[in-house]
Formats: sequence, structure tokens, C-alpha cells
Amino acid sequence: MTFFKEALSLAESVKGKVSPRPPVGAVIVKNSKILGRGHTSINPIKHAEIMAIEKAGENCEGSVLYTTLEPCYHYGSTSPCVDSIIKAGISKVITPLRDPNPEVNGKSIEKLRSSGIEVSKDINNDEIDKAKELIEGFKHFLITKRPFVTVKYAMTLDGKISSKIGDSTWISNNQSRKIVHKLRSESDAVLIGINTLLTDNPKLNARNGFSGPKFRVVLDSNSKAPNNSNLFKTSGQILIYSTKINSKKQINNVEYIKTNPSNEGVDITSVLEDLGKRGCTNILVEGGKDILGSFFDLKLVNKVITFISPKILGGENAKTAVGGNGYNYIDESPELKKVNISKIENDIMISGYLN
Repeated sequence: MTFFKEALSLAESVKGKVSPRPPVGAVIVKNSKILGRGHTSINPIKHAEIMAIEKAGENCEGSVLYTTLEPCYHYGSTSPCVDSIIKAGISKVITPLRDPNPEVNGKSIEKLRSSGIEVSKDINNDEIDKAKELIEGFKHFLITKRPFVTVKYAMTLDGKISSKIGDSTWISNNQSRKIVHKLRSESDAVLIGINTLLTDNPKLNARNGFSGPKFRVVLDSNSKAPNNSNLFKTSGQILIYSTKINSKKQINNVEYIKTNPSNEGVDITSVLEDLGKRGCTNILVEGGKDILGSFFDLKLVNKVITFISPKILGGENAKTAVGGNGYNYIDESPELKKVNISKIENDIMISGYLN
């Protein structure tokens, strides 16, 4: 593992745990030996570079700092990391990305160089892409004040997400489902609609060695969510967005939020704005065809992750992955960019970006 890959691994370990701050990893190296490691932390609030400097101590003099994002320049919840780096006597900083925060955005790099510290982004393209992926939610949130939306679904080779009688257990294989648990753990919230809650009765938590997410979200326009759902039997905060609130349904770990009605039932844009106010920078949408259709129709999807199973369900009444209004013509339909295709045993995983 390269030193920068170690920094990426540290950042990835806290993705979904430190929002609205970006997940950052840092390592300090001297004579080809790692002296200190760090990542963004919430309790106590500490930046990755500071944690690594503290662990390396006096050995920082003449060392190299690898960090997944440009160190901070401004006073916020902590003092500027750039000043601590200069004071520690670090001689070189390797970082691939400018911090998109307008209060930073290259200022730290300039200050480091003016202080005689070499700054380089001598990292391979795959590592740069991974660093960009780690902060894609943070960057989107800075601009829009809403979370970055990833839509995830599993379908058969003929595009079905359930059979004509509603059976969907399981379309994807075990390894694909493990990846989904990892995606949940890296998200601030997982969102479904009421139909998925009633049909699949999911828990929506991350399992198989993963934890999280911070919020589990249901869009329930008519307040139909039953109190005996599996969702309510597991720990973690639950948010129910509805156009009407049933005062008799209060449950300890559940917050009911009244929203304006829309053609989609619940006003999804206002839901995203509320999640943004709660510090969510990344959400994973796992709803059925109606919820997915609404998100696509409203052009609110930033990223798509699809698992395709080599199974054929057939049937006119079997549900397809995406409902909604759709498009009349092929050349009107959105096309994924930066597409990545992976083989997960017999499943195919396709991911790509829309916005």
C-alpha cells in the first residue's frame, strides 16, 4: 500500500461519520516510515493533519505529509491546519485536491509554498479520482446546501426489481448486498418511500460489520407507517416526512416532520433541504419505482449505482426499476457519465454520475 493509499483508507473509514465536515485522511512519513496517522474526527473535533502531527510529535521535522484534501486555512471549529503544518517543520506536503470551501480553495497551498514548504500532487489518477469521490458530497453540499443523492437499486437482466406477485428476495447476490451495507454506512441517511416500507419491511441499517447510517428516512405522505415495522424495532434515528401527522404514532427514536404536499406526495426538494439543515451531505435512495421515478423526474439524482443479476423474471405486471413520468424519446433521456463497471461474482455493478 502506498502512503497516499493509507491516507485514502483513513478518510474512507470515517465517510458518513463526520458530516457536514469532509472525510479526510493524513499520514506523516519520514525515511519511508509512517510516524503518524490521522482522520477527521467529531469527538473531539479534530482535523486529520492535526491528529497525524500530534502522533508524530517532534519527529515531524523534515517529514512529508500526505493528505487527501488541502489543509484548512481558516478558523472554524479548529485553528488553521496550515499554521500547525508550518510550525511542525514538515518539509513537503502531497495533496491532490484544493479544498472547494471558498475560505480555503488554494490559500493553504500558497501559504505553504511561501513558507518554503514544497507542495506536490504527485499521485496517480486512480488515487486522485478516489480522493474526489470521498468529498463529492461535501462539495455538492457547499454549493447547494442539500445532500448529494445516490440512487441504488438491484434488478434482473430484463430490468425487473420484483416479480408479478411482489417477490424481490433476493435479486442480487450476497457479495452485492455486502457492498450495499458498506454504502449505507458511508451515507448520512438512507431513504425509501412508504410502499417499500409496507412491501419489504426493511431495517435500513448497515450490517455485516458496518454501522450507521445516522438517519433512516421514509417518505410517507399519508402517515401509513405501521408501528410494528422492522424499521422501528432497530436502534437509530428515524425521520418520517408526511403531509399529515398522526399524533398517536409517536415512537421514541422517530421524528415526524410535516411537509408540503406535491405531485409526488411529499415535496422531495423540501425534504432534501431539511436533511441538509441536519448536516447530511450524502444520502442513499433505496426506494421502489415510484420514489426512484420521482427523483429522476425532478432531476435530483447525482449518482446511480445499479446491481444487475443474471436472472430473467418476465411478466407484464412485474415491477421495473424506475417509474415516474419518464421520457418520450431516447435522445431526451439522461446518460451516465464517468461510468464504472465491475463484476461482483455473477452480478454486474454499474455506477456513474448524472449531475
